[in-house]
Amino acid sequence: MLKNSSKQLLKFILVMFFSFSFSISAFAETENGAIVGNNSYATAYSMGYWKYASSTICNLKAGQDEAYFKFTAYKGDRLYVRTSYDSDYQGMFLEVLNNNYTTVDSSGNVVDPGAILSFIYVSKINATSNSQNFYIRIKRGNYTGDMIFSINVEDRIKSSSGKFNFNGTASNSGNPDILTNPNGVDSSIISMDLTNNSTIPNGAVVKSITTSGNLSRNLGGITHEILPSQTNDWYLSTVASARTGYYNIDLSNELNVAQKWDFRYNALARSSSTMSDVKATINYEYDLTKAFE
Repeated sequence: MLKNSSKQLLKFILVMFFSFSFSISAFAETENGAIVGNNSYATAYSMGYWKYASSTICNLKAGQDEAYFKFTAYKGDRLYVRTSYDSDYQGMFLEVLNNNYTTVDSSGNVVDPGAILSFIYVSKINATSNSQNFYIRIKRGNYTGDMIFSINVEDRIKSSSGKFNFNGTASNSGNPDILTNPNGVDSSIISMDLTNNSTIPNGAVVKSITTSGNLSRNLGGITHEILPSQTNDWYLSTVASARTGYYNIDLSNELNVAQKWDFRYNALARSSSTMSDVKATINYEYDLTKAFE
């Protein structure tokens, strides 16, 4: 019995560590700092608006099969829910439901099974209206004793940026006659392959992109152009600049960052030129849970 008590204490300490911080409502039924008695929709523990909700500790008591929580989200929130997991909790199951008690997402898959901070998560939680309520349901599985675990609701969408180099130097022979060739002359093509770039998160999508390079001589009438292998279409810069290209590319284009990109520049001037040290600065968005798959 002493051995089992020590193990439960260790579980509680590890769950607190996993949670980093937690707070309990003064109106919640608690036991040793953990939520208890939230075993139905009617007794679901209210976490409030997810952004202001601290990680919550729950003790699913022996003899109780499920624990319930409730949280609020606002239109545009894209979230995921995770619960800490212990190796004894075989069959533990996590489910998120909407206000009509319809399942939004569910899973019993464990991330990093056997690790101290292993967990179960569900994603696909996309709020479509303000003050939208969701329920979290935890199913016990095969374990028969008290189950101590944390619950977190977090934003799954993150933003970041990176600067990437094209290989080589683009060269342009110049436009012999702008009157007969008003569309200018394209340079040679240089490329970069980001397909297996380890710095890019899984599923990262382009929010915006600019290109820059060093032109060998001061010329006007320069247009930067990029081609992602995903569409095989050339995108022209919207502002004519010798050294920088800006593009009408955003999330609606659904362009992956991790792919092959080609670059060239168009010149109206007669003089030949080269462009070296060409870089792409890419702002992107990614779903954090893709890294758990």
